Amino acid sequence: MSEAAVKISPIAPKGGLDAKKKVAQQVSNEIVFAVVGHVGSGNTQVATSLAEVLGNHEIAGQPFTVKIIKARQVIEEGMRQLGLPLDVSDERTLANVIKYQDAGDKLRENDHAAIALGAVALIRKERAAEQGTVAEPDKPVIPDGKPRADNNA
Repeated sequence: MSEAAVKISPIAPKGGLDAKKKVAQQVSNEIVFAVVGHVGSGNTQVATSLAEVLGNHEIAGQPFTVKIIKARQVIEEGMRQLGLPLDVSDERTLANVIKYQDAGDKLRENDHAAIALGAVALIRKERAAEQGTVAEPDKPVIPDGKPRADNNA
């Protein structure tokens, strides 16, 4: 025995937009990559390679603007805000790596996503700067449709 197939039609909310239209209104030409790995595993090389590839591509005749945002930027700023600036040199030493790891742990004590949230804040700041404006707290920085890529390494 077979049952007759029942055709189900999608129901759009009364007076509202359907999901496809809502998504289409939010389209941007921005791409965000997060490159995560252990210290010394090549995160910077991967991020730099992605930046080079994207820098050589266009969308609708416009080249990508690529920014690399590093977790160390977030950690440095977070520690400054806590009144505990990092005392590190520009050298790539094990002592400096340990200081950054300890600082990152400190920032994550109350929120395990603290570094990720800081990276999002930097992306907002970069997007606003590219548009000639300032990222205001609790207000979105609306994408302007220009091709951009943020690389979190």
